[in-house]
Formats: sequence, C-alpha cells, structure tokens
Amino acid sequence: MIRGGAGAPDCTACKYRNGCFFGAELKGPALDAFMPTRIANRYRKGQVVFLEGTPPTGVYLVEKGRVRVYQADRRGHQLTVHVAAPGDLVGAISLLAEESYTANAEALEDSTIAFIEKDVYLALLNRHPALMLRLLRALARSAKRLSQLAGDMAMDDSRQRVVNLLYGLMVQFGTF
Repeated sequence: MIRGGAGAPDCTACKYRNGCFFGAELKGPALDAFMPTRIANRYRKGQVVFLEGTPPTGVYLVEKGRVRVYQADRRGHQLTVHVAAPGDLVGAISLLAEESYTANAEALEDSTIAFIEKDVYLALLNRHPALMLRLLRALARSAKRLSQLAGDMAMDDSRQRVVNLLYGLMVQFGTF
C-alpha cells in the first residue's frame, strides 16, 4: 500500500491523465491536493478488489492495468458487466447508492489501483462541479451500456452475443 506520495504513480506525468476521472478535470493546486489522498495498491492478476455483498468505503481508480467487474451465480456462471481501464472508477455506483456492492471486481492483469476514501471522494465532488458533471455522464453511459447488454441478452442468440462482446472489446482496447 502506497499513500499518494513516494512510490504512487504521479498524476501529472500519467499518460492516461486526459481520460482519467480525476486527472482530466483537476488542474494545478486541485490536482496537487488530490494526489496524496489516494492510496495506491498493487494487485496481481486474478486478485480480488472487492466482493459482491460487501459495503463500499470508497471508490477505486484504476491507475495501471485492467479490472473486470462481474456478477456470479451459485453455479459459478459469471457475467462480465464492465472492464475498467486506466483512468476509470470502479465502485462509485454502490458508494453513491449507499448499498453493498452488487458485483465482484478482480484484476485482469497485474494492476495498480488507487483507493479513495468515501469522505475524500464526496468532498472532491462537492468542491469541483466539473467532477460531478463527469460522474453524471459516466453514470448515464453505464445505464445505457447495461440497458444495451440486457437487450442483447434477451434478444440475441449466443453467437451474436459473442460477436458483440468481441467487437466491444476491440473498440475499447484496440485490436487483438
């Protein structure tokens, strides 16, 4: 665990800054004040970030690597609902809803993921309206994506679902 300073990724030099939830909106002194508030943790491939049913105490910012958010049933079937890339937040919906996580999250590869405590996150949203607007856009995109996923699951055959999934991954992460 690395609290903001030494050893944690430097937001000002990050190549993902323009697409980052915080880095794209916070500038100068605001970004300087944010950096020491995050707690950077390194996760190995397959390591759990959080589990369904546990209460959130903050949000997670993917700084390096990728995180899979998925739901699982009792028989072990899993449904990936999101793959978070550097700059993406994970766990914000449950935190804001003040409800336990409705999915699991795990590192898809060796990753650096920063934890931002609930009080720090909410204070940032209150102090920086641009962050609040970015959050609203992200929530709207998430609702739209999940609505599309539900429609695809209900109306497409399994072959078409695989094609849609592969195409979506290609668009999000580039060619295979």
